[in-house]
Amino acid sequence: MRHNLAHLLLENHSFPILQSLTINDRHIRDPVFRWSTWDAMPALRSLRVSHILVDTLPSKAFPALRVLALSRVKEYDYVIQNSYHSLTTLMLDSLYVPDTSETLEFPSLRFLSLFAVTNLKHRMSVPALTTYHEGNITKEESFSMPLPLLTEYGIYQNFKPLFNVTRLDQCYPNLSRFSVRTRASSVKAFLHSLSGRPSALPMLRILAVGLPFGGGGYSREDKDSMINDVFVRNMTTSVEMELCFDGKLRVPLYFGHVRVYIKEDRSRLTSTLRRWIDPIEYLSFVLGCALGL
Repeated sequence: MRHNLAHLLLENHSFPILQSLTINDRHIRDPVFRWSTWDAMPALRSLRVSHILVDTLPSKAFPALRVLALSRVKEYDYVIQNSYHSLTTLMLDSLYVPDTSETLEFPSLRFLSLFAVTNLKHRMSVPALTTYHEGNITKEESFSMPLPLLTEYGIYQNFKPLFNVTRLDQCYPNLSRFSVRTRASSVKAFLHSLSGRPSALPMLRILAVGLPFGGGGYSREDKDSMINDVFVRNMTTSVEMELCFDGKLRVPLYFGHVRVYIKEDRSRLTSTLRRWIDPIEYLSFVLGCALGL
């Protein structure tokens, strides 16, 4: 619901069985959302909020959340502070994080997305994390410890991407799926380095690559260079890696904006890799439906 509608429906009303709430409004200039006027929502497990200014959050307003997505929200620390230990999914977009030395413990967190968020990752303890996506203005920060359970990593970067083979191998030793949205020169440099180090990232099976949104596609020459380095790597390793270009053969791992997830009430941050359906098979399916077969 929009910000103004949420005020009318939620203020001074009780919602004892509400489990999921989404508030999004980018048309009001610095709207202030008065959490303090809300009654308790004891069953709430998922909260997605975008483009609002939040005032002080009373401890009774929310229980410990499992899913939290915030985009361009000010004073968000009041929203997140009671859910560190229960969150399984956390997505933050365009937030300012104060510079402190406090370590933040997220023992249950499995999915993390940081878009245009800095000064946070190195302070997070996320031992159960399996999927991590980051993008835009992401500084070269590392988690406080290696993450052996992490199998999917996505990076979106308009400019120089901050990743390399050595860093990935040290931080995510069991990485299986890697999605990159950046310029061709950076992808080629990474693949060339990877082909010369067959022992690095031994579990990497899928590399999905493409330009940042709206950037078109790679040239034929760039693709040939990437394919050749993948072939060289596969000749020297026991785990064969598949190179996926956007729109070719497979639905790529997709890194999107958190605010899209909030607005559309669904996740576009990742998609299942699968082969596109064969055109003949698709035509047969359509004809079968039309004929009632």
